[in-house]
Amino acid sequence: MKTYLLTWVPDRSPQDENDLRSYAEALARGETKDYRWSAGNNQSIEPGDRVFLLKQGQKRPGLICSGKVQKGSYQDWHWIEAEGDQGKKGWFVMVAWDAVKVDDELPREDLVPGGFPSKLLQVRSSGSRIPDADVGALEALWARHVGGAGFQAAGTKGAMGRISPVAFQDQFKHFKGLVLSKAPGAPFRSFREGLANEEEGYKELVYNEARSTLDWSNWKESEIGNGRILDCVIKAIEINNSTPVLVNNLVQWQNRFGEKRRSHRSLLAAKDDMAKRRQFERWLFDFFRGNLVESEAFEQFRDLAGGIFDLVAYLFFLKDWQRFMPIAPTTFDKAFGLLGLKLKTSHHCSWETYQSYNQALLDIRQLLREAAQIEDARLIDAHSFCWMLVSLGEKVAPASPTTIPLPKLAEGLVAAARPETAPGAARPAAVVTDEDFAETEAEKRRCGRLAEDIALQSEQRRLRELGVKNPEQAVESVANQPALGYDLVSREANDKARYIEVKSARRSGSRLSFFLSDNEWRKSQNLTNYYFYLVLGVDTDQPEVLMIAGADIPNACLTPVNYLATLLGGK
Repeated sequence: MKTYLLTWVPDRSPQDENDLRSYAEALARGETKDYRWSAGNNQSIEPGDRVFLLKQGQKRPGLICSGKVQKGSYQDWHWIEAEGDQGKKGWFVMVAWDAVKVDDELPREDLVPGGFPSKLLQVRSSGSRIPDADVGALEALWARHVGGAGFQAAGTKGAMGRISPVAFQDQFKHFKGLVLSKAPGAPFRSFREGLANEEEGYKELVYNEARSTLDWSNWKESEIGNGRILDCVIKAIEINNSTPVLVNNLVQWQNRFGEKRRSHRSLLAAKDDMAKRRQFERWLFDFFRGNLVESEAFEQFRDLAGGIFDLVAYLFFLKDWQRFMPIAPTTFDKAFGLLGLKLKTSHHCSWETYQSYNQALLDIRQLLREAAQIEDARLIDAHSFCWMLVSLGEKVAPASPTTIPLPKLAEGLVAAARPETAPGAARPAAVVTDEDFAETEAEKRRCGRLAEDIALQSEQRRLRELGVKNPEQAVESVANQPALGYDLVSREANDKARYIEVKSARRSGSRLSFFLSDNEWRKSQNLTNYYFYLVLGVDTDQPEVLMIAGADIPNACLTPVNYLATLLGGK
């Protein structure tokens, strides 16, 4: 499966906007259909390939759709009617969109920091291929954008579930405690130093050693069947160097528990079986040279090697560690369970499971970067985090998890005296560096995500105690649609809708304060059953959630903190 970028310039084809809106409405009803889109000059797009749609132009450019190709590149009359009438043709694909966000694009300015190639933002024609090395980061970025609060792996909705920011925060605190318990006086700072590097840094060395041993660029097709390629692969698995000490434990290859427990036993047996040797070497040659579709390659090798998950995952890891990780199913199932993920890999060796596994690690990597503020976190670090969480956690009791409270109605509220100036206006001017600004914004986003997750779970608890069936499905996060003016849509026992705007708030003595936009203020006054949920103590294990009805917030308590400047002239 390859991934391509399709483009849309609204000024050139404005009719597509209504069509995409109609498609989004149908998708919300559970209906899907094929949708024709220009493939530019690309004649090689195939059924099953992944596509993203980039909205171009000056008005809110960004990614707005994702989907899967149903019919590959084919010719049809040109999409510009006048040119089609003149007999001109173009190349097209038929796509089944799985997400359409016409009014809620993933902005261009968020794409490059998230790993999207900047040069692709400049293309005007559909059909550019997105490099495989960049696809994983893009999928994670898009999944978070589409999924709202928390993280949702693309294509696994309802199966794998979301990673709760609160659960991640709890486990990351526990992780830091585990590191400190084993290395007193050396708190965790990065995966590239300290205990984490000592225990997990070998994986990068194994990766480099194995790839050097394979040296697949020098394989010759004429060698298929003579055993040299197989020998290279076996040596890349059986890494056991003494100087310096380097042992590969990413595959169960050592003969500790008998021949039948060695994951690469099928490769060893193939050395003396000419037919099997040729089969394996044909696959290995085509796989590492990029001649196979990855999904098909996985299933083929799984069948050849007898369904040994850690072996096939290791080979994918060696091919591209930006997207694929080794696997130890039992250990990672435990780690995912701690994080609230409903993903089981044990006895489920399939391409779909492996995709979900790597997607989960991509999401964890993003949480490490954004929630734990480890800016240099890599996919291999997410792998190490999960491994250490389980391996070290067997010896140390976990810290107290965050207790999700019931939302509590705030009573006796009155407007506090307005400050004479806007907050912060009277402070002496200070120089704010780009780094300081970025750090402050990152902290705001982190607290905001935690607040949304705490409020979401708090509201689910309220519904559960009201006797609402399936409260997890009764609360919908719409936080990725800011134009709505609220973050959650819930319900009452009588099925009446409840609209909730979540705020990470602070309390100073008897004074509560939080920021709200003009849109949120207007929605709170115009929508019935609108509530602000103020989350206090987002970084503690005993947060509070205060409910305030929008109608109970008097205009007298509001202080303007932004200004609109409108000028004439300047030409």
